Amino acid sequence: MAEWRATHVEMRMDRFDEVKRKFPGYIEKVLSEAADDIANRADARGPAKIPARVKESSKGWLVEWGTKKYFYGPFIEFGTIFMPARPFVTPAVEAVFPGVKASLRSLEKLL
Repeated sequence: MAEWRATHVEMRMDRFDEVKRKFPGYIEKVLSEAADDIANRADARGPAKIPARVKESSKGWLVEWGTKKYFYGPFIEFGTIFMPARPFVTPAVEAVFPGVKASLRSLEKLL
């Protein structure tokens, strides 16, 4: 299951602890590459280079984007009452996420 919010994407796995233990480092590598791909795609469409990083959550991993310096990203992504939305992260996530999901699901099947 994936959850998309303004500043991060979360991938949750049913067998998170087991997958992490059996495949150390592999999951972080896949997600780190995905974060770089998302950031590059967003950069190509967006107003500025938006940093992306991977971090662990209680049930999976988060791919976060933006910092205090780039606080305006959600305003551009989703629009405001003064300007229309100009999505640049959502299309990047939608392009990258199916491959990440397939990679992580294939690990679950190997258990």
